[in-house]
Amino acid sequence: MNPYLVFGLLGFGSAGLATVLFAQFIPPVAAWIIAINLSALVMYRADKALAPTNTTRVPELILWLLEAIGGTIGAIIAMWFIRPRHKTQSGDFLFGFFVILVLQLALIVAYFVFWK
Repeated sequence: MNPYLVFGLLGFGSAGLATVLFAQFIPPVAAWIIAINLSALVMYRADKALAPTNTTRVPELILWLLEAIGGTIGAIIAMWFIRPRHKTQSGDFLFGFFVILVLQLALIVAYFVFWK
C-alpha cells in the first residue's frame, strides 16, 4: 500500500476529525491549531517508533506538510523535547524543516506589519 496515502490519511484525517470534535468546545481556529499539532507530534513519534523496524516509515513529505499547515509546534516538541530526539541529525530533512519555519515566521511578521 502507498505510504503517502496511508500516513497522509492518518495524519490529516485525524487532524480533521479532531478539529471537528474540538470545535464543539473551542473556536475552530484554536481547534485546528491543537489538532494539527497533536497530529504532527504523533506522526513524528510514530516515525521514530518505526525507524528501528523493517516496516514502512512515515514519508518526510508528510511530516513537512503537517508542519507547513500548522503543526510546527508539535513537530518541534517531537524533534527536540521528547527523548530520544528524532530527525535532528538528518541535514536534508532539517533544511526543509527550517525553510518551512522561516516562511511561516515571515508570514506572521508580514501579517502584523502590513495587514494589522
